[in-house]
Amino acid sequence: MKKYEAITTDQVFQLICNSSVCIMNYQTSLIPSTAMAEILKTSTYRVKKCLKELKEKGFVLSGCESVYSSWHEQYFIVRGYYLTEKARETETYKEAEKKEIELINKCFGSDEMKGGAE
Repeated sequence: MKKYEAITTDQVFQLICNSSVCIMNYQTSLIPSTAMAEILKTSTYRVKKCLKELKEKGFVLSGCESVYSSWHEQYFIVRGYYLTEKARETETYKEAEKKEIELINKCFGSDEMKGGAE
């Protein structure tokens, strides 16, 4: 039987913030609950419980996007969750954004990245 890690709503929120600001985020700001569960080594059920709480706080919304892959020469449907403007005003988001900008500057030697990484 698979053992799942216990997680908190804060961990899920931190993951979504980190994913949202990441320069490597490919064409979409959505992150599926299944991907969150895999990253956090827990069940999709536990992640969805946390997402429900974040939705009630007004921090995340669910969405669906069509993303074109030039490598596969086709569109993929991506369903997942993204941050609201209210979430982008939190300290958690601002700290994630700051760390991503520092990483970009360290890797590419650029001081031009003043805004968000999205």
